Amino acid sequence: MPISGTAVRARRPAGPLPRRAAASAAFRGALVAVGLLTVGLFIVGGLGLAWVWARWSYPLLDLRQGKLPTVRLYAGSEEIAALQGTSRRFQIWLPLDEIPRPVVNAVLAAEDRRFFQHPGIDVRAVLRAAVTNLRRGGVRQGGSTITQQLARMLFFSKERTWGRKLRESRAALRLETQYSKSQILEAYLNAVYLGHDGEVAIHGVGAASRHFLGKELAEVRLDEAALLAAAISAPNRTFLGHFPRAVQARRNRILQAMRAMDTAGATAVREAMVRPLPRRPAESAGQAAYFVDLAREEIARRVAPLALGDVRIVTTLDPLLQRDAERALREGLERIERRQPGLERGRLQAALVAIQPASGAIRALVGGRRYLESPFNRATRAERQPGSLFKPFVYLAAFEAERAGRGPRLTPASLILDPEILSRTYGGHLLVLGNQTVVLDDAHHHDQAGEGEIHYHEESPRR
Repeated sequence: MPISGTAVRARRPAGPLPRRAAASAAFRGALVAVGLLTVGLFIVGGLGLAWVWARWSYPLLDLRQGKLPTVRLYAGSEEIAALQGTSRRFQIWLPLDEIPRPVVNAVLAAEDRRFFQHPGIDVRAVLRAAVTNLRRGGVRQGGSTITQQLARMLFFSKERTWGRKLRESRAALRLETQYSKSQILEAYLNAVYLGHDGEVAIHGVGAASRHFLGKELAEVRLDEAALLAAAISAPNRTFLGHFPRAVQARRNRILQAMRAMDTAGATAVREAMVRPLPRRPAESAGQAAYFVDLAREEIARRVAPLALGDVRIVTTLDPLLQRDAERALREGLERIERRQPGLERGRLQAALVAIQPASGAIRALVGGRRYLESPFNRATRAERQPGSLFKPFVYLAAFEAERAGRGPRLTPASLILDPEILSRTYGGHLLVLGNQTVVLDDAHHHDQAGEGEIHYHEESPRR
């Protein structure tokens, strides 16, 4: 039976969106497509102009020039450091065929998976990075190829501007026209910055393997190869051990990318992913790091510019004494800190130098507690009052004067009397001179000449 006076609202049946909403969605999709097409055309046009410009106007450095010799420092038969020339740069240049294939594949998976397909600039990677950055509202992903990164290392600063980016792209195209892919990859693997160790910059996978992993590059495992590749995007974070979870996640993503690229087997990748991060060798900062810094400075000052190749230099360091000196200094500081509860642990510093008296050769040198935390060499750079350290030189002068017939015979057991010392005094009431206490009489104050009455209290002679 119908009910009168009651309004009944009919529901719209479920179906397609209204025309206006559908048109709005289509319009937004068209705008996105047009935007991407515009960006693509802009990039392609810019690359074309850069290509033309590169062919006629860009000077190119020869990648084969400017390689400094590798200076190897020895303490006896033990190698304590390998340096790139005399600079604060550690680099070992290896030909591409001597770099293990897993290391090469890991770097390609991490930095440029289409390296052998693009002409120096990967348009696909640029578009992908642009879309990702637009979605996330900031710069979250880069599209630079290995060639572009090499061009940046060789020719440009690290400033982030569109002008530098265009010049970098131009240089990358020029590199691709002048060099083979193998030459570019070899230069990149040997020049890429992989972190700092104190004051020494580490460049190249060979130097990083020896410095941070404690082994030659030919000996690295698959997980270590991925770790070296991970260090390219975050060099100092990777090997300092401050963010182990993030570093391990980055390493495992590279391993998964290698599996997807079919450059590593599934079993090998699974085994590599479960391995813990390798511990950094205790001597990775360079054995006797403070001494190595001093040796580098002396070589630069006293030796003519070095030729190419390996240069071997034997130092005066005794490796056994050096290790004993480092341990004695460290344990001595820890002992002082335990006895003084108010001291902050790890802040106390010291220095030690052991010199062979007959020749003056430095047998051990420690410039601080830990080189990685404080590379400042307190043994050679700290400026402070010598204090009692000056006494041996005074004694030596006295002994040599007696031997030369210029004074009485003196030995360490000789008694020396301090004679009275008369002095003009312009202020103060108490002076201590040698073994005598000098008291200025207040009743007879200084006259205009600055002289006052002085009384001496003589003490017993001292040894």
